[in-house]
Amino acid sequence: MLIRGVVGLTLLLAIAGPARAIRSCGDDVDGRGKRVPCACGDLLVSSHVLGAADEVTTKPCAADGLLVAASGPVTLDLGGRTIAGSGQGVGVHVVRGSLTLVGPGAIQQFSVGVLAHGMQALRSAVNVRLVRRRAG
Repeated sequence: MLIRGVVGLTLLLAIAGPARAIRSCGDDVDGRGKRVPCACGDLLVSSHVLGAADEVTTKPCAADGLLVAASGPVTLDLGGRTIAGSGQGVGVHVVRGSLTLVGPGAIQQFSVGVLAHGMQALRSAVNVRLVRRRAG
């Protein structure tokens, strides 16, 4: 019985793959202009224009899209791209600082499209399409 449990756990870990630490992304990650593309679950720490190098727009996110934690205001320009989920998590979650969302673009198929805490956490969202996953 113990062997089955160990084999099952090993198989589950092999399928799930290695865990990935949250990493910072944005157009100025280090305060000196270092640009780091964003992937699902990354921490947006500076303004950013999404492009072809951003994995967060190339495949559905299994959990959260992007977390925003900055000392001040940041702008996320979707650049005509889509941040898509798999029906769970939050598309863009502002936990610190404030966010301006600029389209065109979309955030779709998350439990919650955009979640912002605080009075000025979401400054504006212009030309951004939010689509919730439909039951069915």
